[in-house]
Amino acid sequence: MQKRNSNSATDETPPGCYHCGEPVAAGAPWALVVDGERRALCCAGCEGAARAILDFGLGDYYRFRERPAQRPAEAVAGGTPEDVYDDPALSARYVTREGDEARAALVVGGMTCSACAWLLERRLAAEPGVRGFEINYATRRAEARWDATRLGLGALCRAAGDLGLELRPFTADARRALDAAEARGLLARLGTAGVFGMQVMMIALALYFGAGEAGDGALGGFLRWASLLLTLPVVSYSAAPFFRAAWRGLRTRAPGMDLPVSLAIGAAFAGSAWHTVVGVGEVYFDSVVMFTGFLLLSRWLELRARVAAATRLESLAAVVPDAATRIVGRGDGERLETVAAVRLAVGDRVLVRGGETVPADGVIEDGDGSLDESILTGEAEPQARGPGARVLAGSVNLASPLRVQVSGVGAQSFAGHLAALVHHAADARPAHDDLAARVARGFVVAVLATAALTALLWAWLDPARAFAATLAVLVVSCPCALAIARPAALAAAHAALLGAGVAVIGAGALERLAGVVRVVFDKTGTLTAGRLGLVRTEAFGAASAGEVEALAAALAEGSTHPLARALRVHQGRRPLRRVEGLEAVAGSGALGRIDDVAVVFGSRRFVAERCGAAVFAGVGAGLDGGGKEAWLARDGEVIGRLEFADDLRPEAPRVVADLHAAGLACEVLSGDREVVVAAVANACGIAQWQAGQRPADKLAAVARHQAAGEVVAMVGDGVNDSAVMARADVSIAVADASAPARQQADILLLRPDLGGVVAAVRVARRMARVVRQNLAWALAYNALAVPLAIAAWLPPWAAALGMSSSSLLVVLNALRIRAPAG
Repeated sequence: MQKRNSNSATDETPPGCYHCGEPVAAGAPWALVVDGERRALCCAGCEGAARAILDFGLGDYYRFRERPAQRPAEAVAGGTPEDVYDDPALSARYVTREGDEARAALVVGGMTCSACAWLLERRLAAEPGVRGFEINYATRRAEARWDATRLGLGALCRAAGDLGLELRPFTADARRALDAAEARGLLARLGTAGVFGMQVMMIALALYFGAGEAGDGALGGFLRWASLLLTLPVVSYSAAPFFRAAWRGLRTRAPGMDLPVSLAIGAAFAGSAWHTVVGVGEVYFDSVVMFTGFLLLSRWLELRARVAAATRLESLAAVVPDAATRIVGRGDGERLETVAAVRLAVGDRVLVRGGETVPADGVIEDGDGSLDESILTGEAEPQARGPGARVLAGSVNLASPLRVQVSGVGAQSFAGHLAALVHHAADARPAHDDLAARVARGFVVAVLATAALTALLWAWLDPARAFAATLAVLVVSCPCALAIARPAALAAAHAALLGAGVAVIGAGALERLAGVVRVVFDKTGTLTAGRLGLVRTEAFGAASAGEVEALAAALAEGSTHPLARALRVHQGRRPLRRVEGLEAVAGSGALGRIDDVAVVFGSRRFVAERCGAAVFAGVGAGLDGGGKEAWLARDGEVIGRLEFADDLRPEAPRVVADLHAAGLACEVLSGDREVVVAAVANACGIAQWQAGQRPADKLAAVARHQAAGEVVAMVGDGVNDSAVMARADVSIAVADASAPARQQADILLLRPDLGGVVAAVRVARRMARVVRQNLAWALAYNALAVPLAIAAWLPPWAAALGMSSSSLLVVLNALRIRAPAG
């Protein structure tokens, strides 16, 4: 009997497609047997998607989904659209590799409810080689990890396509489209609530002033019915997201703040509608539209704050140009070719003309440029760059052409790596967020219990006032302000710091930074520029300082030694002297003949070995400051000494002074010699410093401070700082930090300026202050308003105004957070 009925239903009146709900043509061949019954499908795509779902044991999807799935895209001739991600060059643009593990941020299209996210997570978790796959349903963003030796990005996208969902790399365009769609939806609902709400409020004013009571009951009835009809679009459309979210919370046994919101809106509308029908009792349509409108407005403002923090970051993915000019060959055989930027590889050489965008991270081989890096670092002033200087993908060359050797492309570039780090941090949930979620759920339960007790109390005391009092409790005690107190402030703080050239990439970093009492600095590359510069030239005999520098630069040409690079930077584009018989000894020096005269340049020991120890008779015995020196001898006679030093960052003393003014202790931990560390510490105004520190020593020093109860921030740049940065409560990496230091950092300075440390501290403290204010206000408001509502002294419209105003105040207070000037 069951079989005959099933067949009859299928053959005579084909139902909608079991997968997507679209009509099924009579006699369509596509079908599956599910739980002993034949389920009709509209096309081969839906049949394949449904079969994949059932084969992986995920049939519960069809029981828990809220609406039909999206119809799968038709396959294209010669393959599927996902096949394009099998191209290694395209895949490399979105995928980060760490050994055999690949990572990618993806955007999920076609999801119609949270069941779709559940389905895709479990389907891909079962895919061989997938090590992790998590979806943030609210943002449609997924984080995927997989074994790169077993499958690629294309395989993941095809697996989602089998389910009728779309999986694509998470790009700036995709992010903007999602944000724009959410903003449009909120604005449409807000506009609907506003337009109809104004009409309802005008009618409410008329009713408050006695319309329809002075012998004209028909007018009063008409106004109530008009209010009901005008409120209906607000409840059915504007408030629909609240009802859906409340239902999801009930199904998953995790009630959120949308539950009391939905109960308040639904109860107020239903009760008012009943009173309108029977013609007796108060109506609260004005409370419904006011509550819905103000709540949507606060959520729209919260979205704006969140988008402001993400917009700057999303632009990083779009800064790299589509094409690049690659230099092929060298010398007379050199030629130029235009290639797709995604085809560049580390070691390639590219030409960046004036006005063009740098296609990849690299080092300038030749040319002097002025680079606009504002989109990456927020630095408004163009930065001068010459040979040996690092350039970032996405910066714009404003001056003469540059020849750049590529050092990082795609996800491995500064922009790509930074975007991945910050997105990962944005998706991470710190422990206190989970605690806040649990507290919020408990608060919701408490609200519902209070409302129930209020209803019982007034049902016993005065049944006529029970409904209004219970409704006021539901509305006024909604924990919206409490729930958004921290997220709104955090979003505003992230946006402010990104605008100031500081990226927060560690979950909970700003909260910890607000409590920091000690800042520990590395020296080289942190308080100093991290590169040697020529600071003094001494000439002996008849030689001039300019002649000494010119001869030394000629012998140093082609060397990769830091002193040689410093000499080249100092000489700039001045022509070099011709050297014959050039011989370079790695780490020691070089010698050759210039103008047919033997010239030796290098360390004191190297020059003495080539010219004899007596060559130094009567000249200086070396530097007094513990820096680096090089000597130049011509025709067996020392004619010059060049002094090099790691320049102090010009802003370092000001930054330390600002930190001291903020009540923070500052300390230097460095592996350099005592005389050098002392000089830098004294120049910066830091009284506490330690020299000769190995990584283990730095780690122990930070641990001692923490054992004494101090919250410590570490500012560093190099590989040898990664361990101590991991131990510190907050780790801050400077703009030129090594990859390990950036990966370990909680906060990354985007500009080559330590001022970002001060900005981060000030914004973190400001954020903590705003969060405390928001929480205090939310709790104080509830402590005052809830008793008034229980006592029936607060009408529902005033409760709606108070709750909505409370949420708006929290958001507006958070938006006051701004990055400090200077």
